[in-house]
Amino acid sequence: MAIYVSSNKQTAWVYITAFYAVWLIMSLMFLVSIRDLNKMFSPSKNWKWNLVFIPIIFLVVYFIFIPNITLLKWDYWLLLNIVICLVNPFLEEIYWRGLLSKISDTPFQSFLFSSLGFAASHPLLFGVVSPGVAGWVGFAGTFFVGALFWLCYYKTKSLRGCVLSHFLIDVAGMAVFILANKAVLAPIASH
Repeated sequence: MAIYVSSNKQTAWVYITAFYAVWLIMSLMFLVSIRDLNKMFSPSKNWKWNLVFIPIIFLVVYFIFIPNITLLKWDYWLLLNIVICLVNPFLEEIYWRGLLSKISDTPFQSFLFSSLGFAASHPLLFGVVSPGVAGWVGFAGTFFVGALFWLCYYKTKSLRGCVLSHFLIDVAGMAVFILANKAVLAPIASH
């Protein structure tokens, strides 16, 4: 879609992001009630499961945020990153964990719907224009994080920790800068 709508590779992801956001919002408007939202954001049970994201956030800060700190300038890229990082965690967590994990009462099937769908959405949608989330590497990384989000939601019965962790991962991962191919990963030394 982005390839047909925009010939500029740096902005093509914007069209995909807009489509994805509209898809999520429309799905949530028709499939999630206020009662469902209240249940999804109830106080956490087993709140310690929210701490599972600390190592992930540390790795994202070390390998993505620190090497790209020079990209942070007060401009439209930073403003766009802030807006997306504030909205995206709510939309994705309500959709992928809150809604899709309800497809089945069987935990394993719930896990598969939620984690595989989340993992496939990133390389198939954003990977078209962003090498940072493309291919099997993008799928595997997104699956791993999505599986942790599902586990956290399953154990805590709340999306509060998932949304906060998702926000921190998006901010530290410089979401918009990655999608716009402006950020690079820290080089991993080989011996």
